[in-house]
Amino acid sequence: MVEIKPADNFSDAYNALSLDKELLEDKRIYNAYYVLRENSPIENLKAKIRIDRAYPKILYTGHRKSGKSTELYRMIHDIKDEYFIVFFSVFDELEVSDIEYVDLLLMTALKLCSEAIKARVSFDDDLMVGLNNWLTQMSSEVTRSRVEEKSKGEGWGAKLNLFITEIGADFQTDSSSRVEIRERLEPRTTEVIEEINIITENIRQSLEEEPIVIIDDLDHVDPALVEKIFYGIREILPLTKTRNEDGSDNEEGLKFLREIILRRVSEDLFEKGALDHLLRICDGVLVDLFSAARGCCAKAVASKSDKISCDMVDEEFEKLVNSFRRAIDKKYYPKLEEIKRDKTTDMDSETRDLLEILAVTDYGGGYYYVHPAVEQLLKNLSFKKKALPKKVKGKK
Repeated sequence: MVEIKPADNFSDAYNALSLDKELLEDKRIYNAYYVLRENSPIENLKAKIRIDRAYPKILYTGHRKSGKSTELYRMIHDIKDEYFIVFFSVFDELEVSDIEYVDLLLMTALKLCSEAIKARVSFDDDLMVGLNNWLTQMSSEVTRSRVEEKSKGEGWGAKLNLFITEIGADFQTDSSSRVEIRERLEPRTTEVIEEINIITENIRQSLEEEPIVIIDDLDHVDPALVEKIFYGIREILPLTKTRNEDGSDNEEGLKFLREIILRRVSEDLFEKGALDHLLRICDGVLVDLFSAARGCCAKAVASKSDKISCDMVDEEFEKLVNSFRRAIDKKYYPKLEEIKRDKTTDMDSETRDLLEILAVTDYGGGYYYVHPAVEQLLKNLSFKKKALPKKVKGKK
């Protein structure tokens, strides 16, 4: 098997820096790129899964784009031989702008059933008929008609598979069917949970493995909804610190980010100082780091350069500044100036909004930092104000 090495050309580097989850699913690629996080809560998460006999619901949270999915895949790779794992992303299965509690419950039931069928879990006839009848009652009229038409002459197993596929598709793309299904489900939430329990118990008995459902990308869903489901136990992934409270470099954090890049890209593709500059402009936000690094690779190819330069990094930084300029309403500027000055603030609605768009990072320990690109945005605005000519009062 060919060893995966850091890319030594910009084309390979650009693709190695992709955030595509398919790279995480391939264990060989995952192991080549993964850098151990000392502050990761994944070991605690695995321990709770293994010892808690009450089948806990655990909320694994943290800053958006901080590497939560990467750590989740680490756990999946570590425990997949011990458990029957059902993993899905709300992005892939639901319409993230319109998700309700019953949607997640139904999708959990559908994914459990689908994965059980793929694993050839034995469903007796009574269970198969019962599941088909339940899905018939829950689905919209359009879905039922479609399934009946497509499953003519087929057995219960094929019909069940069709129901799972068609209902899943409707929930993602058809708002009218989504509303109709919800109207049927909401008065019968307990029934949905009972069906989930029936399916999981069948998996447990058939495979002698405990089922675990892992739902990714819930940080894009209304927090109140997530809290409703995952109350109680939680694990938090801290953001990687690139600055200390006094403003100095956090060498440990920068070293971690540096290794993440160098697992994918040879250091020979950076001119002196360019990689360090790249790490500092992104403030531990991995999506910004990877996006800026890919942008630099594209610039190097376009300019026929041998190395990524500090000027290329500056251009990517300017793109970040402009992105925040478009995203941040002026009403937030006083709050940003306050956080920039004091490194602390009240957790009010404005702070939550700024944390949501990663304009502000919560480093834990009670102190916050404004993203470097937002700091530059504030400086630019301050400079423009100072540069404005003073109004000359006319003589009466």
